[in-house]
Order: sequence, then structure tokens, then C-alpha cells
Amino acid sequence: MNRIVRGATVLAAAGGLVLGAQSAAMAADKTGSVTGGSFAYIDSGNILTVTDTKKDDAWAEVIVFNKAWPGGALTCKAEGAGKSKRCTLAGTDTRENEKITLWLRVMNTKGKFIDKEYTTYA
Repeated sequence: MNRIVRGATVLAAAGGLVLGAQSAAMAADKTGSVTGGSFAYIDSGNILTVTDTKKDDAWAEVIVFNKAWPGGALTCKAEGAGKSKRCTLAGTDTRENEKITLWLRVMNTKGKFIDKEYTTYA
């Protein structure tokens, strides 16, 4: 009887880990990374999180483009190794299922940029 209970406990724990991993993977609708920075965009609530992932006195930012916005762009910037910045696109006139471009840009210590472009729908 103890073996059955112990086995069921292990299976339940493993099942929880799998479900937890699936939930975490589904949390962000779009993610991206380059050397020194990463981002996660969550469509529900239009939340963008940028992380500076490298200790090098540089920074990481995401510039979000949408032709319909006044000015056309919003910037979310994180500075410092392991630091994150959370920004919201609420109030930017984004309509449901409207195409936006997320441009991840990291500046290194030599003043050079590493860029990568991503497209998603708000």
C-alpha cells in the first residue's frame, strides 16, 4: 500500500511539473533573445518585459513599432545585468489582432548594437 501511495505521489508531482512547464511556456505569446538581452511579450494586457542578461555595463531595449500610433514607436529599456523592465502597451491605440513589430536591440560596451526583429499581433 505504501508503494502505491508513494508511486501515485511521484506521478502526481511529475504531472504537476509537466503542466507547470506547459503553463510557463504558454505565458508569453512572443519571446526573443540576442547576446546580452531578451524579451517576453504577453498579448493579454499588452505587457512587454525586457531583460539585460549580460554583466557588461551596457543595456537592452525593445522598440515596438505600429504605423497607427502617433510617433509610431514605444521603447522599453533595461539597464544592468539581470535587471528587467516591464512596460505596458495599454493606451497606445493598439487594436485587437493588429500587427506590431518588436525590435530587440542590445548595446555592447564598444558602442555597437546587436539587433533582431520580431513580428506579432497585439
